[in-house]
Amino acid sequence: MMIVISGNYGMNDLRTDLQAMYTKAGVKDEGVMFLFTDGQITNEKFLVFINDLLASGDIADMYAADEKDAIRNAVRSGCKGAGITDTPENLWSFFIARIRKNLHMSMCFSPVGDAMGNRARKFPALVNCTIIDWFQPWPMDALYNVGSKFLEPVEQLGDSDSPVRSGIMDFLPFSFEAASKVAGKFMANERRFVYTTPKSFLELIKLYTTMVGKKVDALEDQKERLTNGLDKLKSTTTQVAGLEEELKIKAVVVAEKAQAADIFAAEVGKEKAKVQGESEKAAVEADKCSTIAREVGIQQVSCEADLAAAIPLVQQAEAALDVLDKKDFQELKALANPPGGVAPVCAAAMHLMAGIDETIEVDKKGGVKDDYWKGAQKMMANPEKFLVCLKAFKGHIDDGNVPQVNVEKARKIQISMGEDFTHAGMPKKSGAAAGLCVFIINIIMYHDVVTQVEPKRNALRQATETLTNANTKLAQVKALVAELEKSLASLMREFDKAMKEKNDLMADAEKCKNKLNMAQRLVGALSANGIIWEQTVQNAGEELIYIPGDTLMACSFASYVGVFTRQYRQECMAMLQEFLSKKGVPLGPKPDPLLVLQEFLSNVPLRSCVL
Repeated sequence: MMIVISGNYGMNDLRTDLQAMYTKAGVKDEGVMFLFTDGQITNEKFLVFINDLLASGDIADMYAADEKDAIRNAVRSGCKGAGITDTPENLWSFFIARIRKNLHMSMCFSPVGDAMGNRARKFPALVNCTIIDWFQPWPMDALYNVGSKFLEPVEQLGDSDSPVRSGIMDFLPFSFEAASKVAGKFMANERRFVYTTPKSFLELIKLYTTMVGKKVDALEDQKERLTNGLDKLKSTTTQVAGLEEELKIKAVVVAEKAQAADIFAAEVGKEKAKVQGESEKAAVEADKCSTIAREVGIQQVSCEADLAAAIPLVQQAEAALDVLDKKDFQELKALANPPGGVAPVCAAAMHLMAGIDETIEVDKKGGVKDDYWKGAQKMMANPEKFLVCLKAFKGHIDDGNVPQVNVEKARKIQISMGEDFTHAGMPKKSGAAAGLCVFIINIIMYHDVVTQVEPKRNALRQATETLTNANTKLAQVKALVAELEKSLASLMREFDKAMKEKNDLMADAEKCKNKLNMAQRLVGALSANGIIWEQTVQNAGEELIYIPGDTLMACSFASYVGVFTRQYRQECMAMLQEFLSKKGVPLGPKPDPLLVLQEFLSNVPLRSCVL
């Protein structure tokens, strides 16, 4: 195990670590290997403990009295098991014996300088109680094999049989030997030591694998990024040309769509005006219909009121007929010489029904030929039919089939008879004649009402007809407006679609224009850089060839040559450069190790570099 040295590591920390090792080796009876290097000696007093450990294993002032008692108790059973009396002295000796058996110490000290000699004189156990292994320089084969092993995973050197990799493998032992020779010459001439150790060789390999990997990766990454940038620049240039052509085509299409949309808008405006005009006409017709409908309503109410006033007259006339039957008229017609006043009543009935009842003979002017009793008897020849004709007479009045002259002649007879032409004055003479009096009086009055109402009815019919015509015209106008609105709606949908296409094309053209503008600005801004990028990519390709050799020269300079004076540095670097050239390892026109190291250190944190 090793101790971990920190900035404030001191004697107490070392004592604690040693106590842990002693517990494991002396109390637990386990094997422990303590590895200690001269780099861990931050305080020369550490060697006091190390010297006692190597000399006897019993380090003075290692434990306090109570700690020693605890250790004795911990090893008591082991001591008894070994057949040793468990006295305090025997218990402690048993503990130290276990330490000497189980705890082994391995120290790694460098012979370079005076430090090791001085420490050996102050602490003789470092030499007297240890077995010293002196590590001699590695043979060339060992250097070659070690270099091959460490450089095998470095892909940047090419395949395993590539000339560059083979040359670098041969260079590693050669550079170590060359540096050693120059160091010997430097010692002989300048009387100054320069140590070239296997550690220097390993540090060379470590530095080289780090630098060559990072430099190649960085350069390849730069080359790839610039190549991608050039490809993008070329692609953008091509796209700019395509966008220009596309924008020209879209400009023509947009102009056509805009012109078509303007024509369409004018057509839509005309259709809107047409629909507006027809809608106004429909509104006028609707107002007319509303006015006519109001007038018709008023006239209808007036007519209905007048006719309603005449209904009682009809009812009285019908009531007078209801009390009569055919026997009454049979008796009446059977009279050869009727009582006074009966014949005029029958004559009045004949005048009313002239032209309506077929049994009544009329002249060319429609008047009654014979309004005397014989004519009356002939009228009542079929009493039942005569009664039916009387009851149906109202319908003839309603239909306007009764001439006014008929009514006037009957009225004249009524007036001429005076009070005799009443129901009160006639029953004694004839019941049938009395019923006819009541019928004639009321039916004449009903005819007068109907005659008075007829102009209103005619006006109502005319107004109704006018309303019907107006409604028909309004329906036609509304149908026309609906058709026009439907056509306008369809036209508006097409117009909206055309406008949307126009706006979409304009937006697309504007987007294309903006894209073209940005692309042109980008191409304009990067066109000058494109030339630089192409040259950089070309240079990067060349540098990739030189990186393995130039980096190896720089690492050799840092590991071996940097400590020499200028004369010996130049001599050693010339030997190394000549060897690489013979082995076919490409080098730059003027390889500069310091420049390579400077570039590497500028891109890599110092703590990650080992020089």
